[in-house]
Amino acid sequence: MPDQAREDTPEGAAAFVKHYVDVFNYAASTGDVEELSRLSSPACEGCQSYIDLYRDTYQAGGYFKGGDWTIGDLSLEIESEQTFLTTRVDVADGRGRSSADSTETAESGETTRVSFAAARDSEGWRVQQLGLGDVK
Repeated sequence: MPDQAREDTPEGAAAFVKHYVDVFNYAASTGDVEELSRLSSPACEGCQSYIDLYRDTYQAGGYFKGGDWTIGDLSLEIESEQTFLTTRVDVADGRGRSSADSTETAESGETTRVSFAAARDSEGWRVQQLGLGDVK
């Protein structure tokens, strides 16, 4: 994790979300969700749905190729308990299979708005919410 992503500052929150998206892309391309799980709150339903999807797909012999997220500038709203970060996400074209027996499907890339709520605990930043549009 980048040093700045460990800081308890608005810049640290932004650096953490950028790192989180890198880890998210890695989990999607490998099925290794260990770090994504560590950086996600167990209560984050959006996070857990992606973690389950990636883990279950790879365990079933499926895969994801492409489809990486690239984030734009982050807008921040800081509250006492959480920092809300919203950004444009460019999703690359991708393809994948849900299992070893399934047919490969292609997905066209898209641009969407994604929001994160991040909060610090004793181990650092963690994503509390992940969703399309505003998560607040």
